[in-house]
Amino acid sequence: MRKSLPTFLALCCLSATAEAVDWIYDADKGGFGNVTFSASLGTSDTDGSWYYLDGQGERVYIRNSYSESDTFSIGSTDLASNISLTLDTDLTCAGFNFTSSASGIVNVIGASNSIKLTVNGDIINGTTAQVNSRLQNLNVYVSGDFNPGKFWNGIQDASKIYVGGDIDGNNTQPHFSVALEGSDISNPDMIVGGIMTNSTWSSFFGSSKDVYYQVGGFSNMGLIRVFNSSNENYITNFVFTNAAGTNYASANNSNLVEVFGNHSNDMHISVNPLNRSRARIIMNGEGTQTFGYASNGGSGSEMVFSGGVVVNSGTLRIKFAQTASAYTYNATYQKDSTDAAATYAVTYWDSDGQGAAQTSSSHGDLEINGGTFASLEGDSEYTFGAFRFTNIIYKGGKIALRISSSENVNDSIDLTSYYMREVNTEDESLVYYTKENGGTVKLADGAAAGTKVTFEFSGDILGWLLDYENGSFDINGGKGAKIVSWDAENKTALSASDFAGNWITQGDDYMPVFTVADDGLYVRYTVVPEPAEVAAILGALALAAAALHRRNRN
Repeated sequence: MRKSLPTFLALCCLSATAEAVDWIYDADKGGFGNVTFSASLGTSDTDGSWYYLDGQGERVYIRNSYSESDTFSIGSTDLASNISLTLDTDLTCAGFNFTSSASGIVNVIGASNSIKLTVNGDIINGTTAQVNSRLQNLNVYVSGDFNPGKFWNGIQDASKIYVGGDIDGNNTQPHFSVALEGSDISNPDMIVGGIMTNSTWSSFFGSSKDVYYQVGGFSNMGLIRVFNSSNENYITNFVFTNAAGTNYASANNSNLVEVFGNHSNDMHISVNPLNRSRARIIMNGEGTQTFGYASNGGSGSEMVFSGGVVVNSGTLRIKFAQTASAYTYNATYQKDSTDAAATYAVTYWDSDGQGAAQTSSSHGDLEINGGTFASLEGDSEYTFGAFRFTNIIYKGGKIALRISSSENVNDSIDLTSYYMREVNTEDESLVYYTKENGGTVKLADGAAAGTKVTFEFSGDILGWLLDYENGSFDINGGKGAKIVSWDAENKTALSASDFAGNWITQGDDYMPVFTVADDGLYVRYTVVPEPAEVAAILGALALAAAALHRRNRN
């Protein structure tokens, strides 16, 4: 039985002042297909399409009045029917729930992307498997958690997204796309105050501008796809603001990949510059973010991105050992404006001749302004490797690398040139090689005078890299472990004294000794001289200098 108008108005007043109401959308009354929010509210004397249950379990329908403390729930239970709820006015509420079942889809779409949905609580997407329900074309503010639901759910084509809590993917496949005018690292397009977690794979879409997704950490995130549908070479930035004391890690065998083509997981970075999806990682927090822990000895966790890494604070750890075959894809494009489009199998190699070894492509520049950029922890659980960048641009902080005396191996950074190979899949006799130039190590503009590029080495270093006095040390001709590789033509302009590293105490104190060679930077360790020895050495040098001075005068 429908409540009379006086009874309803009394209940509405009670709702607005004392009791929160859970408004449920009545699809049988309001209809399927396209539904406009303002029309679904009814008027002051006609029922709308939302109801709540009174104490007797009877439905009380909305009449153009609700409170910001109320919750809205909308779902589609008809197997063949979908709902598109258009918000044509701002909505502020305490919670918003999707409740679709079977294959019914519910999308909430802004009439323009200036429409704001403010939820002073949580958004819960309780749809069942294979139901694609999302928020779209909105300015979204959620003070609590956002639960994307069961399938390709998320927030897309938004002008701004703020989630104060966590985004829990429920082991599904959420999608996000946002573009805020004038955004930058201090004014991100999307802010997640908590963490993003539990996604089998997730998609982050770029735009015709650089976009910034700020999040307090990635935890148990599977495949992370970055796709830019624009015709420009813009960057999708992941800005991590992990809190002090936290240590979040991506899922075992997770991959961060730039994809060429929407929903084409196997097409990685496009060589066509008009369709290149670039991703950049920016570490801007105080805790630790890890990409690439792998309990099975180091497989998986491929980092196929090209926009670079910036570390301002906190610690960013990345699995250095990359599988070259992961940097392989097919893409269809025109090599130049006069050619017809063709499909090319694209791979990367360390040279353009016979005997070449397949390798990874560059991940862009590594910029260190503070904090720590590191390979993985431990020296026995993971495969060691060389992670490829174009340049190291240093201002502060440190680079942490693992060294294993038991295997005589170490993690390192590769700045050398390499070759992109394109093979026409229709005519494999058509093979093209393009050299991708390498880079070097240099100080950033504005670096303080006396700045030293600082490393921190871990592992059983002295078992391998100790410069023994008996002359038995002969690793790389006595230079030690190579920690950075570059081409001879890109040899750094820095000298050995411009590099620093951690000392090690095992009875005696040991210090790192760096060598700047034509092919890279090397490190070994030697015992720190006793003060008396230092004084004797300095005295001998002074005597030699005095003798030289007298000889020159004579």
